[in-house]
Amino acid sequence: MSTTIILPLPPSDLKQGGAHAKADIATQERLVQWLDATVNSIRAACVEPVRVDLPDRTARDSESLSEELTAIFLHKSFNHQSRGRLSAVLPGFRQGLQSQIDAMRPLTLYFLYNGGYRASPFPQDPTPIFYPDQTELMLLRQISLLQARIKQKYAPGIDFVIVLNNGVAAYVNDISLEETSRYAKELRNIIESLGASRFIRVLLQSEVADFSSSQSKPGYRTLPKISQKEHSIVERFLGRPCSEQEASYRAWLYQIAETEWAKDLVPLVTRDHALLLRQVASSGMLSFRAFPGGAIRAQNGSLGFQEVDQTWVPKLISAETYSHYKIQTINWSLPLA
Repeated sequence: MSTTIILPLPPSDLKQGGAHAKADIATQERLVQWLDATVNSIRAACVEPVRVDLPDRTARDSESLSEELTAIFLHKSFNHQSRGRLSAVLPGFRQGLQSQIDAMRPLTLYFLYNGGYRASPFPQDPTPIFYPDQTELMLLRQISLLQARIKQKYAPGIDFVIVLNNGVAAYVNDISLEETSRYAKELRNIIESLGASRFIRVLLQSEVADFSSSQSKPGYRTLPKISQKEHSIVERFLGRPCSEQEASYRAWLYQIAETEWAKDLVPLVTRDHALLLRQVASSGMLSFRAFPGGAIRAQNGSLGFQEVDQTWVPKLISAETYSHYKIQTINWSLPLA
């Protein structure tokens, strides 16, 4: 029997959910109350001071404090990597924390998130999603929770930078810079409305680097075949079906674009004395869960919610996992004020 997942959709996108039944009224009310409570809890976390003995805590030895802060980043709430695979990452991460502690700066974190849009969760309608919704709300919840835990031990807290590589999206998949810039603007407005702009900001590639669809691209050439799974990923973010040749070509363009973007990003990270985080496990970078329990890139689809023991558990719905669930919808969108 399929697991029932409730998918919130804004009024403008209810047509996409037309193939699904609406959740019953009682279920709708329970989830809306939970989502609204989540919004309010983020607001409260952003305005209420953390009551701890900060002078003593921030004056302690930076090496021991960096160990305590590292333990927070490695907590299962935020990280999903096995400790064995982190052995090569942790020394540099601790050193980066220690240098920021020595300077009494907020811990600047660059989080590689998405290209200014997300893939559709609906196989029958691959149109990309260009607006923030409950998926981004869960990320902001994660960040506000991290801020609260860090500030209990380190007064300056965090400076969390959500990185959107929309230039890569434009170059590789012909994704409109206008659409992705609007996504970034809406995300910034949400952050501002939650009172979180003091410690969360958005870095948009098209605002800091000139690498976009306007750049010339190498012509088609014979390329190694990619797997069916890789082909599906290309189509997911392209927003339409494509041939095997086109999929291989765009996968190649992605490698080129990411290499160039890394060259632009490194100086920004260095300037801000920042540490890099990403959504999935990496041999050279710490992971950060984009939603509670998440160990996958959130841009693969949209978050729905499963009711478990009188609470709601986020589940990512993607074109790949869509058939695993019985999906019901509710009408809900993120408040901006």
